[in-house]
Amino acid sequence: MENKRLKLRHNITKQIFIVITCDTFIDAPYFVFHKWHYDYIDIWAVNGSWRGVTVPYGMLYMKNGFLDEIDDQPTLALFINIGTYFFEPYALEFIKERQRLDMYQLILEIEAQGADWAGVYTQSECGFDIGQWDEYRMSLEELGNV
Repeated sequence: MENKRLKLRHNITKQIFIVITCDTFIDAPYFVFHKWHYDYIDIWAVNGSWRGVTVPYGMLYMKNGFLDEIDDQPTLALFINIGTYFFEPYALEFIKERQRLDMYQLILEIEAQGADWAGVYTQSECGFDIGQWDEYRMSLEELGNV
């Protein structure tokens, strides 16, 4: 996270603000997420979604040291971080001057100070993770059809 920019805005940021990671492209009603965050008054909130992830290998399940079951390339349901966050303005107080800090570290810092009011907004569609080449190519095809 480029906290230099956020720190400079510290003096002028008096409202809830949004941080979106650069490798995520979602079709989301941000105003609904914003209202949800505002209503629950969390220090920060993250946007999450269910996603099926196919394991490209056969899974072996053991019981008492012996093979119990084989599942060929199962799809696991995972609740993932979409990479969209809302923060209260005072969350910026957790960023020290000239400190390199990524989002995960910022969240740990907030929680370490006892401020663990974190909300998780659930969204049904997770969009594209364009940091993954396969999804990037798929997003180009999908968005090209819009």
